[in-house]
Amino acid sequence: MIEVRNYVAGKWVDPGGERFKSYNPFTGEVLSSAPQSDAKAVDAAVSAARRAFDKGEWRWLKGSQRAAALLTFADKLEERAKPISELIAREMGKPVTVNMTREVESAVDKLRYYAGAARMIDGRVTGGTLPEVWDMELPEAIGVCALIIPWNDPVDLAVRKMGAALAAGCTMVVKSSEVTPASTEALIACAHDCGVFPPGVINYVNGAGTPTGEALVTHKGVDKIGFTGSTATGIRIMEMAAKGLKKVGLECGGKLPAIIFADADLEKALDAVTYGAFMYSGQSCTACTRLVVHESLKQKAIDGVAEAVRQGARLHPSRPRGRRQGSGWRRPEEAGRAAALPHRDRGCARRWPSRARGGVRTGAFGADIQGRGRGAHDRQ
Repeated sequence: MIEVRNYVAGKWVDPGGERFKSYNPFTGEVLSSAPQSDAKAVDAAVSAARRAFDKGEWRWLKGSQRAAALLTFADKLEERAKPISELIAREMGKPVTVNMTREVESAVDKLRYYAGAARMIDGRVTGGTLPEVWDMELPEAIGVCALIIPWNDPVDLAVRKMGAALAAGCTMVVKSSEVTPASTEALIACAHDCGVFPPGVINYVNGAGTPTGEALVTHKGVDKIGFTGSTATGIRIMEMAAKGLKKVGLECGGKLPAIIFADADLEKALDAVTYGAFMYSGQSCTACTRLVVHESLKQKAIDGVAEAVRQGARLHPSRPRGRRQGSGWRRPEEAGRAAALPHRDRGCARRWPSRARGGVRTGAFGADIQGRGRGAHDRQ
């Protein structure tokens, strides 16, 4: 079992107190144990970030210097891409190959992008004042950022937030999802082992929305909040942040409908739709969960989607036709697993009302393992 810790002021720390566990969705076994950070633990992390911003050198470095640090970070993450991809698979349930291409390699690319962006931060002289007035805009780092990471992309979505903040000269406290603490800790370990970030620039805490998330969002030392997650939680964050006039950036969850017109190439459309629906086993904010189909294609679309579910969704609609296996759909196990028991249960709960409305029963995944209701396929 992985013993996850917090990371504060350049040191790995265990704040003590209650701990929670993450599970391997393939076996139901405990994968990691992490601290349920209370208000005191959060305060230690925010205070470290505040000191690093107010009294440290990070914000005053040249853009080229911050760029060099980000490039070193990217190199370290790339060096550990395989073991981190395997860890994400064991903790979140996505296939290793998907983690390599869509998660870790993507995160490496983003860090290098932000390294370039760090060199491009500049001001301007405006033309909106009187001729004798010299009016300048000089961008400044906003301060301490609270970055709250979701479980479905525990590395890539962390990098999207961290990379931008680091490029701008901010300091931060990163909070992992309680579903994937070990995966995000592996990313923070890359940053630590680089040796290029001054103590306090990057801090990391673990815990659920209550108490950890609320303590972080409401802390007076936080200037900016970045969040990816559910719409309900995003609303709650905005409510709490408003009291301190904190700046907030939200990427809230949602589900997308797809429209198939009468003149569509149905094969290509169903390739794209099933990929969008079953990527990460549907555990994506962009997953396609509804189809609006022209009446003339209705039955063909139903039959095509049903067959896709029976056989398992393909990896990507752009895969060359000659590389298809069998009917062209991937094996079901390659779509990954539901990351947590509540996610699986919500999917199963929707199955029966769907059948009552005329839906097609094609099979379901998620047999009980050791009484946990997690893991291996149970085709019905």
